[in-house]
Amino acid sequence: MIAPQRIQLRRTKGWRKPENTVLVSRPHILGNPFIVQREPTTTPFWSVHYVPNPNVDSGPGGYVDDFDDRLEAFQCAVDSYRDWATEGRNNYWRVMYFVEQHKLRGKN
Repeated sequence: MIAPQRIQLRRTKGWRKPENTVLVSRPHILGNPFIVQREPTTTPFWSVHYVPNPNVDSGPGGYVDDFDDRLEAFQCAVDSYRDWATEGRNNYWRVMYFVEQHKLRGKN
């Protein structure tokens, strides 16, 4: 069995997604629902917000935290995504969807 590889999406003319590849972008069920935004204020700061996927998540989205440093905000988004994917609400439904619908093992 060949090990899966990361495929970089491209918008160039004629590019097609290779076979045996699963797209994992923000609108997809596997996508990160935590976004980082620069807030337009006099003191620049970054905020992290949760935007739930309506196909699998119940409940409202909302504000997570503020940061002075951009890298700290992105780290918070990554950490929040890890918690959301493994322990968050509706985790059971996401796992079942991955297993039943996509059969992800061995895919790019």
